[in-house]
Amino acid sequence: MKVLFWANHYKTIVFWKIAEILVDAGHEIYWISPSREWAEWLMRNGAERRFLLDLTDFGEDWMAGSKRAPSEEERDFIASVESQGLYLSNMILMDRMLSKKPPAYARAFLTVCGQKIKQFLIRHEIECVFSERTWATELMTVQLCEELNIANYNPQVIRIPDGRFAFFGGYSEAFMEPIREPGSEDLQQAEQFLDFFMNSGPKPRYFHLNNKVPRIKARWPVTLAKRIVRQRRYCYRYDVAQPTTSQFIHDRFTALFNSWSSRLGKPFEEPFAGRGPSKPYVLYALHRQPEASIDVLGGSISNQLEIIRALARSTPSTHDLYVKEHSNNIGNNSMKLYKQLLSIPGVRLISPYSDSHSLLKRADLVVTVSGTIAYEAGLFGIPAISVANLFFNPLLVRGNFNPYSDSIAEILHTARSSLPSYEDRVNFIARLLANSFRGIMSCPMEDIACIDKRNIEHLAYGFISLLDVLEGKHSKPSAESLPSNTVEAACLSVASH
Repeated sequence: MKVLFWANHYKTIVFWKIAEILVDAGHEIYWISPSREWAEWLMRNGAERRFLLDLTDFGEDWMAGSKRAPSEEERDFIASVESQGLYLSNMILMDRMLSKKPPAYARAFLTVCGQKIKQFLIRHEIECVFSERTWATELMTVQLCEELNIANYNPQVIRIPDGRFAFFGGYSEAFMEPIREPGSEDLQQAEQFLDFFMNSGPKPRYFHLNNKVPRIKARWPVTLAKRIVRQRRYCYRYDVAQPTTSQFIHDRFTALFNSWSSRLGKPFEEPFAGRGPSKPYVLYALHRQPEASIDVLGGSISNQLEIIRALARSTPSTHDLYVKEHSNNIGNNSMKLYKQLLSIPGVRLISPYSDSHSLLKRADLVVTVSGTIAYEAGLFGIPAISVANLFFNPLLVRGNFNPYSDSIAEILHTARSSLPSYEDRVNFIARLLANSFRGIMSCPMEDIACIDKRNIEHLAYGFISLLDVLEGKHSKPSAESLPSNTVEAACLSVASH
């Protein structure tokens, strides 16, 4: 098959290693890069220029386009893309970097890039695209693939069980590509894993790797110097997915300032302190933001301050609304935001270091936009709801919850009777195992284990299995579902933390 990968910072290294194995399996590989730096990296490692689209080549085009009205051809192109259901303005607002640009620039950038991407897809007769769903250009590619009937997937971790990934279609995490039907072995292993999870409650690997408080580091001056050199060499002005050096410095010091301010201001409380809660509560877990998990999956409902205000309006006075900060988010939120949250009636701001499992197990309801905490609650048999449409919605009492029109009070009234049964949870995990693969799908800057040779082989197996299904070579690849010794491995992983 003609397969295209989207380069995305250091994740490009993982995709490249997988692509090398796909070439050996007979597939033809193409690339799109939003960055000259990574385009040159690909070519240094052997990618042919004719198989690579470097979007920064067209920087002057979108710079010129931002200074004039869209042409009729550009308006027709935008209309064809938006007919797939995701509007240009929404793509821009979902993008943490592009949303900071002037609107005329952002629209011209996305229009020019979209036209070039469409031409590239058609000219090379691309049959399958693999990309993340972080940047507006990636979202644009998803829409173009839908229009052109090209298979497109986001290879993403399934969160739980740990160390597995699946292929998600569209720009959300709602649709997981079906690989095969679960069998008796999957059901047996699913029941084994669910029992282990309910007894041990392990946290996903990525939680421990990213759980860091911002601090000044001795290597920062060297990192900054290298960044300035790279910016001059690779013309970052046309790499919209890369913050400018001034933005980079501003973000680092803002995170430090916010972290120190929260230490001094002490806005958080430990909810139990050796005793039970004073009254029942609804738990909302703040998302790390900016992050695609809320900015893209949450879409128009991604302003967390307004979400919490809306939740408070429909939470009965019999309950508190616990808002727990994310331990990976220290430094991203300011004391101003924490004070605004504390001014909302019924809200209690919970320490990021409080154990989330203890909190969710005592909650009458867990609320999230798309967070893993709702997934965990569902596995434990605790009522949970999500704003986004997610693959684990079958474990929740409600998905697609709209905090501006739906009522927490009504959900509380029926939550317990709507809980999925133990058998439902086992069946969900069995289906998840049947349609996912072993492998750490990550970025080497976050988890160096993802580029381990053995892990790349696991990842490539999943990609080849999916492509074989698409080609009709087989509909049931070998199980690769959670083997019995994986539960033992999971126990060891938990013990190591």
